[in-house]
Amino acid sequence: MSSIKLAEKVLRDLENVARYYGRTICFKETEEYPCLEVFRELTRGGSVTGITVCNERNGLCIELRESTVLKVIELEGNEVFFQVDVGNFVKRGGVLAYIITGKGEVRSFRVQDEGYVIFIHEDPVARPMRYTVVLGSGGVAVREFRRE
Repeated sequence: MSSIKLAEKVLRDLENVARYYGRTICFKETEEYPCLEVFRELTRGGSVTGITVCNERNGLCIELRESTVLKVIELEGNEVFFQVDVGNFVKRGGVLAYIITGKGEVRSFRVQDEGYVIFIHEDPVARPMRYTVVLGSGGVAVREFRRE
């Protein structure tokens, strides 16, 4: 294999790896807005109209409208391995995450409702690990993420 083709392959592989480290970007109306503030608004039960959450990792944006119904789910465990990401649709009974308990048991966490994953928030200081997931259904629009 020539060094040029090898270099092209390495660059392609690095681009693929970089996608896993994309960030979540939040918007209120059309302005970029701190995601922590968006998370607080979503979990307080305030108005969700005009909020958009975009995920650079999978290239999806979730736009919330007036009729959006939110469901807040809390997960806790020594380690939590999500099987979904922001923008993914989960069906009722689908596996949201695998949790490793303090006793080393692996448990699957299945959702009771269906909807789009709008937000995944990690409490950075909690031990064991603590996550809050916000699902949205009805009045949710999904589109491709395009940086303008």
